[in-house]
Amino acid sequence: MTAAAEIRKNILTDRMDQLQAFMESNHHMKNEEGNQEVWDLILKLQRFWGAMDDEDKDYIEVSKVAVLERRSWNL
Repeated sequence: MTAAAEIRKNILTDRMDQLQAFMESNHHMKNEEGNQEVWDLILKLQRFWGAMDDEDKDYIEVSKVAVLERRSWNL
């Protein structure tokens, strides 16, 4: 793996970890600002779509629904 690919992988892993922490704490439900923070992170993650495995893609898709519909995260 090249150095650039390793950096991209680390960024993706860090951002997925942040999304998981946000979702598990229902950060998107706290207020409008929290909802926007989670949505912005999802948009940043979508730039890595081609490098993601199916599990990460599914997690993002379900997260998008929860954020847009203001649903509590109960996974």
